[in-house]
Amino acid sequence: ARMKIWGYPVHSSSSTLAKNSQQTSSRQNHAAIAAASTIHPHSLTSSTTPPPSSKRYHQPELSSVLHGGKGLACSNKHYGVPSNLIRTTLGVDMGDGWETARHPHRPAVITKDPVTGLQDTPLMDWAVLKLGMGGVVEKVGHSDSKGGVERIIIDTRHFKGNFPESVSIDACCCSNLSDDVVCASAAAAAAADKVEWFPLLKRTALSADAEHEFLRDDGKMIVNGSRGVTHVRVSIYPDGGLSRVRIYGHPFSKKDSNEERLISHL
Repeated sequence: ARMKIWGYPVHSSSSTLAKNSQQTSSRQNHAAIAAASTIHPHSLTSSTTPPPSSKRYHQPELSSVLHGGKGLACSNKHYGVPSNLIRTTLGVDMGDGWETARHPHRPAVITKDPVTGLQDTPLMDWAVLKLGMGGVVEKVGHSDSKGGVERIIIDTRHFKGNFPESVSIDACCCSNLSDDVVCASAAAAAAADKVEWFPLLKRTALSADAEHEFLRDDGKMIVNGSRGVTHVRVSIYPDGGLSRVRIYGHPFSKKDSNEERLISHL
């Protein structure tokens, strides 16, 4: 419960000051990344302060199981499965999410990237989700376009001591390829030549038991949001659990009898 250490302090030196300066810079960068999202702790949820996912949004939740979304594959499923991530309700408990086992090769000493403030580690786990309504760009004029992914919510509800340190999302637009090919490319570099994965959400820090809302209009964390998307690969660092992943945007559509109707990617 306690450990106390007595001794003489080390006098400050130029190297110590430089190290402290680097640590301060790291914390500032880490805070800047966290500030790029709206964080809503579930402990603050009430009838007057609902989480962002419960508020009406002008675009549909493309990833939702309600619209045909699917949890296809993952690198590890120690507790829960990827299909839980796209349920419409808030998570009931940790078993109602997706959690991976702790990596056995976690280092004894954790180092952080001096630029991002995030863990400098190759350890990660991933899950592939298929959007029931693909976020596809629609041409408006000769050069203008609209659509794509506009909003992302990452929810760590109930994950208080075992939430991932950070998360990133890549996407692809593969309506002409099978889900097996897409999932194979998520795990193996040899299959990546068939599928072009591109960044959608920059790697960003997470917090415990909270919804993290990212908006494309903020111009900070969502990149390539105007590109067409059929699948997303959610990567967590180094491991841990998520409750929900919600992708919002303009659904795939086509003109039919001078009217637009929604088409599923199923």
